[in-house]
Amino acid sequence: SNCSPCQATPTCNDGIQNGDETGVDCGGSNCAPCQTDDSGKIKVIIKPDNYGSEIYWELLDENYNVVASGGPYSDGDTTIKRKTITADAGCYTFYIEDAYGDGICCDYGSGWYKIKDESNNVLASSNGQYGSWEEKSFCTGPQRLGNPKKTRRDEKRMDLPKKESTK
Repeated sequence: SNCSPCQATPTCNDGIQNGDETGVDCGGSNCAPCQTDDSGKIKVIIKPDNYGSEIYWELLDENYNVVASGGPYSDGDTTIKRKTITADAGCYTFYIEDAYGDGICCDYGSGWYKIKDESNNVLASSNGQYGSWEEKSFCTGPQRLGNPKKTRRDEKRMDLPKKESTK
């Protein structure tokens, strides 16, 4: 044969970007479109304590619009709760509250939560010891490693006059 060097015919499942593909095995005239960088998955994984009915959470975008929410769950059901949200790349705040004020660890069970992206990178996590509520900010997509913007609540907190410590 007269190959010099031999070139395999490009396919949409050969694991390399070739032919007129715009990404590895995607785009171009023959393959499925490539997934754009501006949307991905945010996975919320929560292990409730024994009082799931006290748990409520929200995922908020940079403008504090609720993108997703979850809870309350059933009391006595400590199985892991998972919710996958398709979301644009950007910065988000995960807000979780406990109606009783004891978080999801450790008086009545050992709860925790993690927020992951589609590649299972942990974007935020907690040991569940947050009392009444807590919020965690994180970014996804190309800016995942950047610092999240300050949330509105952070700004409000920073606007408060500094109290002199009396301790």
